[in-house]
Amino acid sequence: MFKKNVLMVCLDGARVDMLNSSHELSTLFSQGSLFNQCIVSSPYTVASIHSIMTGMYGHRNGVDAYNNMFRLKKNLKTLPEYLNENGYYTHADMLGEAVLSKRGFDESTIHDENSISSEDLLEYHNEIISKAHKKGNNFFVFLQYSKIHTGCVANVAKKFDDLDEGYYTTQQYQENKKNFSSYMKDSGIYASGLVKHLEALNILDDTVVIFFSDHGTSLGEKYGEKMYGSFVYDYTIKTFFHFLNPIFPNVKINTQVRCIDIMPTILDFLGISIDSNLLSFQGDSIMPLVEYHKKNRLHKFFLKKVKDRIAYVETGGLGGLWPSPKSANVRCVRTRKWKLIHNLTPDNFELYNLEKDPREEKNLASIELKLKHQMQKYMLNIMEGSKKP
Repeated sequence: MFKKNVLMVCLDGARVDMLNSSHELSTLFSQGSLFNQCIVSSPYTVASIHSIMTGMYGHRNGVDAYNNMFRLKKNLKTLPEYLNENGYYTHADMLGEAVLSKRGFDESTIHDENSISSEDLLEYHNEIISKAHKKGNNFFVFLQYSKIHTGCVANVAKKFDDLDEGYYTTQQYQENKKNFSSYMKDSGIYASGLVKHLEALNILDDTVVIFFSDHGTSLGEKYGEKMYGSFVYDYTIKTFFHFLNPIFPNVKINTQVRCIDIMPTILDFLGISIDSNLLSFQGDSIMPLVEYHKKNRLHKFFLKKVKDRIAYVETGGLGGLWPSPKSANVRCVRTRKWKLIHNLTPDNFELYNLEKDPREEKNLASIELKLKHQMQKYMLNIMEGSKKP
């Protein structure tokens, strides 16, 4: 459809409910299309990023646990592989080699998050963009903004244990929130700096810029999870995707989508055919949602509401109440209104009405039995590989 550069920027660990902490992010995200109900496949970086880059859940692509980070299956094609085959120069920069497979990248570099400031990281990433632009072809650049992660490691991971009760006090929660707000502000300065650089190169309109978070981060909401990866509550699994390009209308889209929808969306946007001989995607393009909002804004009348997409999430923590780094032992399925969690290790269920109980405090699994059964069927269908529940 459109021959554009693609810049994907992961604001690692950013929380969707704290975007307003940054004036720069609020201003930037008022332009383009912001999907603020995006559900990740797993609440930790390695599995989440691989799901985004393959359009499928971890149990399908092979990267479904911390200890399976290098087990991406061969009978699939990643987003950079698709783009590289279509003439794109591809470059990734990350904080570690486990974040994303090198498959399909012309260059893959790593920065040391502990020895680089947010300002220097912006300068370094702008240099990568300039280098990609000078290649003469369309480019695909994937950048990981790591400084939210760096701050959390320094102020949380190195000071507290998952089961340290002192971490879950009201006083510590307020301290965590204050620190996290400062990380979000820095990420906004970084993000706006990238866009200004694209403007200076005169390629902003020729580039689709995608800002996203791979997962959220705990501030101490639930005992047993000091950062992320152990549980599947909304503070770590509900994130955002933001598309910036004149093709995308300036709108906030509240429809629930999934991180596995992003790769099919990019291929759909660029008009790149999907290889039917490989593992099929579990995600679907969200371009129809974009077109829906374009029509609604243009014609000024109410169109039939687009359905929310049912999302599946799985994880197995490195720590917490029941660590499981070799395989996922916590699963959930989420609709816009309801969430069912299956904790495999103690073998119990949690069911929450997200509209009435957004903090997920009142477990209705023993009360709403019919609904619980229906949600279990959704989960089983996804686990068995159905494209849609």
